Amino acid sequence: MKFPCLILLAYLILLPTTATLAAAGEQRPNVLFIAIDDLNDWVGFLGGHPQALTPNMDRLAARGIVFTNAHCVSPACNPSRAAVFTGQMPWRTQVWSNKSPKLFDLHKNIPVLPDSFREAGYATFGTGKLMHSGDSANKRLFEHSFATEQRWSPLTREQARYTKHELPSKGTKQPRHLVQFGEQQIVLPLNGMPSDRNPDSTEGESFDWGPFDVPDSAMGDAQITSWAIEQLSSSVQKQGPPFFMGVGYYRPHIPLFAPAKYFERFNDAPVKLPVVRRNDLDDLSSTAKRWALEPVTAGKHDTVIKHDQWHAAVKAYLASTTFVDAQIGRLVDALDAGEFGDNTLIVVWSDHGWHLGEKQHWGKWTGWERSTRVPLIIIPPKRLSERFAKPGSRCAVPVSLLDIYPTLLELCDLKPSQELDGESLVPLLHRPDRNSDRVAYTSFNLGNISIRDRRWRLIRYADGHHELYDLEKDPHELTNLAGDIKYEKVIKQLEREIPVEALPKAEQHEFQRLKSRVRRFYADLVYDHCSPLLFHTDFSSLDFKDLSISEDDHYSIAEALPERLEIVDAPLIDRYIKAAKFTVPFANGAFRSELSLPHEKGFQERWYAASIFIPSDWEQDLGGGDDIVMQWHAIPGNWKATYPNVALSVKGDQWYLRRSFGSPQTKPTRESECLGDVNKGKWTRWIFHIDWSPEKDGVIEAWKDELKILELTGPNVYGTIGVDYTPYMKFGIYHPSWKHAQPVTDSTQAVGHTVYFTDISVGSKRANLLSLQPIPSTATESTER
Repeated sequence: MKFPCLILLAYLILLPTTATLAAAGEQRPNVLFIAIDDLNDWVGFLGGHPQALTPNMDRLAARGIVFTNAHCVSPACNPSRAAVFTGQMPWRTQVWSNKSPKLFDLHKNIPVLPDSFREAGYATFGTGKLMHSGDSANKRLFEHSFATEQRWSPLTREQARYTKHELPSKGTKQPRHLVQFGEQQIVLPLNGMPSDRNPDSTEGESFDWGPFDVPDSAMGDAQITSWAIEQLSSSVQKQGPPFFMGVGYYRPHIPLFAPAKYFERFNDAPVKLPVVRRNDLDDLSSTAKRWALEPVTAGKHDTVIKHDQWHAAVKAYLASTTFVDAQIGRLVDALDAGEFGDNTLIVVWSDHGWHLGEKQHWGKWTGWERSTRVPLIIIPPKRLSERFAKPGSRCAVPVSLLDIYPTLLELCDLKPSQELDGESLVPLLHRPDRNSDRVAYTSFNLGNISIRDRRWRLIRYADGHHELYDLEKDPHELTNLAGDIKYEKVIKQLEREIPVEALPKAEQHEFQRLKSRVRRFYADLVYDHCSPLLFHTDFSSLDFKDLSISEDDHYSIAEALPERLEIVDAPLIDRYIKAAKFTVPFANGAFRSELSLPHEKGFQERWYAASIFIPSDWEQDLGGGDDIVMQWHAIPGNWKATYPNVALSVKGDQWYLRRSFGSPQTKPTRESECLGDVNKGKWTRWIFHIDWSPEKDGVIEAWKDELKILELTGPNVYGTIGVDYTPYMKFGIYHPSWKHAQPVTDSTQAVGHTVYFTDISVGSKRANLLSLQPIPSTATESTER
């Protein structure tokens, strides 16, 4: 707290000058787009399993920004990859599941991510599993592509097939399919288990695992790596335009076949099973139990247990992951050693997670964390890394794979070919520690949706059953809280986040009606009580989540008129910073445009902060009266008429702090302190520290642009208007005198008052000036927009 100005100066120096990697006149970066199939958080940099060995992905994590709370759009290959490559949710593409038609069968000419790069002059290369359609999709996606057997390697698909003579054994206790592999004959399945999913099909059984005594080069994932390395070293590519290269790894997708050397480390180290609870399904609905137990994408847990294969399966999954990690290491080493190492943006992602016995489930296609959570790393080009957060930074904000598309377009300064449903992660690449209000949606068939915020997961099934998990206290989702009345408010709050389009049409109208009811929020559901910073928004989520909207005499409304309240690029701040723009026109009956924070019970010591921008063309109301821009109410104004206890206002060219004393039933007395000049056309950072309590001396402290300008102490120093609990904060514009009279100005061109807010924070008594650090502006008055 002793050196706020030095910290602010350092922050100004380090703030990036552009959100893109391709500023005017600069060479656009290349893009290496690495996809991994069925990889959950069993990687070193996420710590999902203590025996995960992924040194190369860990190395990339140390170079880039890791999104530790990233989730898939849908937990199956077909819908997840369709969403990533189109930037659209399943209800737009109609690719809901693996049983849905492939994307290009539904929409032959739909724009996809590589198209945006090709249209901008990029050369496009692709190999491996990127879309769910394999090689046929790659030929549509990329100008240059390569295909090989990945799924069954080191075998071929034909080798994995059962003969008609062998087929009757496939679903029995002793399945037997002979394969001639080189000079030896092997028996499939390696794990000796019967087929739960496809006992009557001659297709190979993929729910299998085990080592093969082969070199890496015998595996399809190694072969696609070699092809990609060849493209990076080709003389044609060195002389060409920037490139977009997609490389799609198949392992650790089943069958979990990998070279034997990756299994050897477990010879003297027994593998550790995931955390499970024997009766974990007891608190689930019958619907949820079916999702857990049915062998839709893999096999049955009972089968694994009966054949004593759980340890072997975990070992094979970890071995397959380490094998793929080695291929990624080869690829990145080749990139770094060549001419493109300094100017290539790398993205590493998995299409969804995978269960290995958690919830007695194997495979994906559930709404639980094991199925939805994925690794996601974005590594800026080496030459531009200083423009972003410190290498190795970690972001705990909930994000979606849907966000990759708009992120890459913004970083490479490209334009989308269609409307995108995702939200660019560029602001988080600059400031990973933002206290964002984002949530991540995962859909698993129409009507089934899982919602993840920082703390909670809500699962809603198509038949109306719910599950609620507190991931802070229960990271393995062992206790379903949906039946506990204490969490009813949490469920209702999260239900509001469900996109109407995720539900069957028959439910959409009623659900929309319920969502449009009064928006009233509660601090115990909104505030992060585990952190000194209880609440923060900078409007980067492009919505007013957890805030109530007031417009003139209408309180807690569901939606604001855009001409009265909208989210825009913040004036004088780099374009990736957003702000709420409040406008009250000079018109009869127009006097308020505000957002309200939640109210809370009890008396609390609180810190408040906001960055406020008063435009240069602000017109003074010659008829008198203040424009209140921040105020604290002890009684919610939409419950009974009252006055704010404390208010920050603009009158003429001066800032004032107003305090009200007396009774809400009679006109109170007021005291005012002038807080100095209003610097129009510039951002002002306000920080207030208020100790609310009627039983001891109160405190009000105020800082303006890091300079302390006010300190008041004494009994009820904050006012005495109906103080029953901690006042809640409102911000925007409120001009009380306009409620009954039109404003008077000296300009016939005056159209109203406008004010901008961003970086709104509420801190607990553990907060301080540094934890409420402002967003500095980086432009001059002449660039105001």
